[in-house]
Amino acid sequence: RQHKLTSAVIATQFFHITRLRILLKQQGVNVVGHVHGHYFELRDAYSLAREVVALSVILLQNLDGIANE
Repeated sequence: RQHKLTSAVIATQFFHITRLRILLKQQGVNVVGHVHGHYFELRDAYSLAREVVALSVILLQNLDGIANE
């Protein structure tokens, strides 16, 4: 919002894309595309688990916001 962005292309690791799309949409930014590396490393398993927790937090925050409306 600060920079008045209306659209974005995401370039990040594959496990960040879903969360980033959600967060950008919440800010009114339309994601018009995304790219990520086409490889998987063992440490990505930890990162993927961390993303599941982060997505759960976002979901709970959204549900809480809906309940308070």
